[in-house]
Amino acid sequence: MVHLGQVLVPGTAWSPVRRLCQACGVRIPAVTPSPVRALLTVPFKRSWYVVSVGRRGEAHWWEAATGPGDAPVPLPIEPGLAAGAPPLLAAAGAIAATCVDGHTVSVWDLAAGARPTGLLLPFAGPRVTHLGVTGGDAPLVLVADAEGAVHRFDARSGAVSGEPVFPHGQPAQYVSVVHAADGRILLATLAGHRVRCVDARTGARVDDPDRPWYVRAMRLAGAALPDGRTLLLAATDEGLERLDLTTGEVLPPGADPVDLYDVAVARLPDGRVLAAGAGDDGGVHRWDAATGERLGPALTGHSLPLRAITTVTSPDGGVTIISGDETGELRRWDGAGGTPIGAPWRTAAKTLAGLAVLIRADGRQILAGCCDSGLLHQWDPHTGDVLRAPLPVLARADVLQVFVDPAGRPAALILGENPDDAHGDLIAVRCDLETGVEPRDLLPQTACAVYADAGHTMLVLGEPDGSLVIRPWPAPDR
Repeated sequence: MVHLGQVLVPGTAWSPVRRLCQACGVRIPAVTPSPVRALLTVPFKRSWYVVSVGRRGEAHWWEAATGPGDAPVPLPIEPGLAAGAPPLLAAAGAIAATCVDGHTVSVWDLAAGARPTGLLLPFAGPRVTHLGVTGGDAPLVLVADAEGAVHRFDARSGAVSGEPVFPHGQPAQYVSVVHAADGRILLATLAGHRVRCVDARTGARVDDPDRPWYVRAMRLAGAALPDGRTLLLAATDEGLERLDLTTGEVLPPGADPVDLYDVAVARLPDGRVLAAGAGDDGGVHRWDAATGERLGPALTGHSLPLRAITTVTSPDGGVTIISGDETGELRRWDGAGGTPIGAPWRTAAKTLAGLAVLIRADGRQILAGCCDSGLLHQWDPHTGDVLRAPLPVLARADVLQVFVDPAGRPAALILGENPDDAHGDLIAVRCDLETGVEPRDLLPQTACAVYADAGHTMLVLGEPDGSLVIRPWPAPDR
């Protein structure tokens, strides 16, 4: 008879828990023939237990003093461990949690070896980065995501426990100025996937904090309706999402949803408010912003996905939609009827982003848009004529907003890659539409917007801690 003893040996291709024959040194395969990717010790029943996760995401738990034996207790964790991604483990008391795919959190009771009522937390937000579990009579599972939020769930029922918290702040990625139906100027911010809205003059919260709005938005736009309500519209990969800022109610999305990259708003001659969306399917999609109903079928003609859309209103009240696709082609459409206007414009731009129309003090209009090659283009929005030679700005640039500065000069806020950063981090700059960008035009934050109020031009900056700073334009430190 050969006597076997258990020896812990750190290893590579073999499981870290191995058995060696003490007589001849012959190695016998371990109970779990795969590398251990994660190990966690848990005090339980006056002893210490071990939770181990293998290469494929399978999990076992066993008593540390005696080892797993020949039949370690499997835990109900779905395999699916991404290559190179370490699994996440956390435990307290009899509750443990793990995540092996970055999005699904399994919660289980160590005493029963099963999930409480089969509990799984499908996490639809950004990738899960850390887990935590609290003890006591009302244990919580804490889920931290890649955008700085910590989400809390009841460990027994899986119910959400309060709003997500941002212990280290959450900067806004995007700021949109909304001119409300009642004359207020509102600032809508997108941080992570959470939308918040405040009154620019008072700082008062406008949206309902008890009914948070989460959207995977590419762009936001405000819509002041004839009935006195103000809506916030979001272009998302699930279609046109709508929030009533007057009541705080999340409204049904626009009919027949389609993946949208951008959204623009305009008042039609009959009083309805048009929401025009740039579809990833290459179509221009139109909705009645108030009802969410479609205004006819999608407008087709572009051969590639749309990345930008805007509207321009003529002196007689007619609305023209201007759409741009990944080839740099621009097309115009009647906003009310949907019929094409003129022939497509073949431009020198490639992969247009962030089209916007600026009305100068003298009434002249400028259609501005950026392309991947780092150039800002300007056209007449009615004829398609090139107004000036393209201005160099930033690589992969996007027009956030156009405006007239206090000196009466046409300008734009541009977001793009930092040429001095090897990782291509984003920066925001002010661009004079006549002279281009100068070094002093760099803005301190990428989330920014400009609005006019009582004869003053105001600059909004989203700070790293999630707050908004409003100051006169130009900023005092420039």
